[in-house]
Amino acid sequence: MSRLVGYIQELADSLEDWERYRKIPAARFQTDRDTKNMVLHAMLLAIQSAIDIATEVIVLKAYKRPASYRETFGILEANGKRNTVGNIVSDMFREQHKILTDP
Repeated sequence: MSRLVGYIQELADSLEDWERYRKIPAARFQTDRDTKNMVLHAMLLAIQSAIDIATEVIVLKAYKRPASYRETFGILEANGKRNTVGNIVSDMFREQHKILTDP
């Protein structure tokens, strides 16, 4: 259970970072390599934490073993677990896509 707590804390920390990074102007993000890498690294940590949380829940509940990361979240949904972690990461991707594509 302590691993799960660590994964949740990592996700919470990444989301706090993301909240701060949302205030970065799109132009700076698009032109400053260091800023872009900082933001993308926070996203990577959040994504990995989401995968780790989902995988740990599957192990703790003894659900079917996933064959891929995508299937991990499908297994949780199939077992009636609301996919909040996956939704958080999806929202981050949508916002990131807007920053990358807005002129």
